[in-house]
Parts: sequence; structure tokens; C-alpha cells
Amino acid sequence: MKSISIFPEVNASIKSVSKIYQNIFTFQDIFKDCGLSFYYYSCPVLPVPFFKLILSQYIYFPFFVKKHAGRVNHFLSSHPHLLFFVPTDALSIIDIHHVPIEENRLLQNKIYTALARKGLQRAAQIIVPSLFTKKELELKMAIPSENITVIQHGVDHNLFFPRKKNDMRDILHLPKDKKIFLHVGSELRRKNIERFFYVFSQIVKQDDQIVLVRIGHCTKQSRRLLKKLHIDNHVLYRENVSENDLALYYNAADALIFPSLLEGFGMPLLEAMASGTPIICSDIPAFREIAQDTAWYFDPKSHHSFFQAILSFFSDTIKVDVKVCAALRISQNYSWERCAQERAGVYIHLFHHA
Repeated sequence: MKSISIFPEVNASIKSVSKIYQNIFTFQDIFKDCGLSFYYYSCPVLPVPFFKLILSQYIYFPFFVKKHAGRVNHFLSSHPHLLFFVPTDALSIIDIHHVPIEENRLLQNKIYTALARKGLQRAAQIIVPSLFTKKELELKMAIPSENITVIQHGVDHNLFFPRKKNDMRDILHLPKDKKIFLHVGSELRRKNIERFFYVFSQIVKQDDQIVLVRIGHCTKQSRRLLKKLHIDNHVLYRENVSENDLALYYNAADALIFPSLLEGFGMPLLEAMASGTPIICSDIPAFREIAQDTAWYFDPKSHHSFFQAILSFFSDTIKVDVKVCAALRISQNYSWERCAQERAGVYIHLFHHA
């Protein structure tokens, strides 16, 4: 058997890394048939009172890697600095979801970007979820094309599929007499949440029978902004939502809105497509790769473009069914089994050329 050392995020077992890897490593038979076995090394968080996650990630974890690194190592966390601690005679694979580059002028961010570039250049293979991310790595990180493999994520079609909207609203205790928009994800700056709330407040002024369901944590800044815009009664936050319930929220929504400034892929888009939920999203390369011409696109830096895309969605009632059907067909091309097969191919290739 060919053994691969797997390093997830700090304090994460392989079962809790993320739904992406949970789904991929469900297909153990595919890897066994290829003669592959895995050793999972979960680095714990240091028991210190302050900055324990940062200290663990940037001080303890590197030495943890140095101690446990094998002949072939796969880093599921997008932290290129860890590659400096792998022995020079070993091979490393790392997953990068979007380019780890900081474009502001702060010295620490320039240092981080330089270290990330050097770290990625030590990888034998980098796995990315989109052609956009591959091109960005080639351009901004000077990574050779042959060292980057595009493996798009999958979707669980047994979980995400069309259901009756009103039935799902009953289950989730959501109003049947209002339009419901859905947003799934964090509130990082690149998620463009502040602009989203400003545009949503303008929509509410035109039609106060609209609700936004936000799946994720509400920051203090968002809470203050919602009150300032007088839309706090129109935004419902749902935290710690299970995968089973998340699927129902897609079905209960009239549309998913995803206004990110930058993404390497966009799992909510794919889940919405498989669920039969219309999509209003940023016109960025990664989203175009997934949704193609099935979404209502807008410039994520323009309030006006964003606002007009939502109005267009409301007026294009005939196009909704056409786009949803097309999105459902496209989503059938994405599966976690295919992801597992393609990753097994990367492992075999590395062992063959080691």
C-alpha cells in the first residue's frame, strides 16, 4: 500500500475538517482499489490563554508537521508556510481554494504573500477547485502550470435536490406570504456583506414583504449596520445549521444571493443549482465557471448593478424556470465520487514519478 500523510486544519479530525473533505474521503474504496492508504495527523490547539489558535497554527503546527511528515504529504489547510517544514526528499500536495495574496501595502501582508509564494513553489502538486484559481496561481505566484491540478468540488445529490417550497417553509417556520432571499457563508470582507445590506435595504423600501435568511454568524458590525438601515426585522440569522437543514433552506428560498468580491469556487452556487433554487450572484470568473449562463449576474462593486440584477430577477419570471432547469442539468456533472477518483489519480501520479 502507498501511504499518504494527511494534515487537516489545527484541532480538526478528518471527520470535522469541512464538508468538502468529508464527502471526498467517504469513497475509501476508490483509494483502496488504487493501493492507497492514509494516516491522519490532527494537530491540537495549544493550551495557552492568549492567541492560542495563531500560536498553534504558526508555531506549533509547523514542528508537528516536521515530526510526522511522510514520503507523500497532503495539506488540507491553505497554509503554504507549512511546506517549509517538510523534508526536502518528501513530496507535498496542498489544497488552495483561492490565491493567498494580500494586495494592501501593510508590511506584514507583503511578508505573508512572499512566504506563501515560496511555500507554494515547494509543492509537488497544488489542487485547486477552478481554472480561475489555477490562472491566478500561475500569474501571481509564478507556479508552473503542470504543478497545478483543477479538481472541481462535487455536490451530494441525495441531499440537495428540488422540494416543494411551501412544505419546506412549514418545516423551517418561515413565512409563506413573503419573498425569501438566502445567503450562505461567513462575513469576511470579500463576502461583500456590507454592500449587500445597503442594496437589500433599497429593495425593502420598494417591497417590505421581503426577508433575507443569513446562514452563518452575525458580527457586531453587521448587527449595527442592520439597525442603522432599519432592516434588522427583515434579516433572519440562522447559525450552526446542519447539512440536512441547509438543504431545506435552499428549497424554501425564492433565490440565493451571493455577492462575493472574490471566490475560488462557490459551494453555495452548486448546492443551489442542485436544489432548483435561482441564483443572483457576482459576475466573477469562478462563478461563471460553475453557473455559466444560468444566473442573474451583477458587478459586485456596483450598488446600481446589484440592485438592477435583483429587479431583473423579479421581472424575468419566464426565464426563471428555464435557468433553473439548465442549472439542474449542469449540477449533474458534479459529484464527490468524481472528486475522489481525480484525487486518487493525483496521488498515483506522484508516487509513479517519485
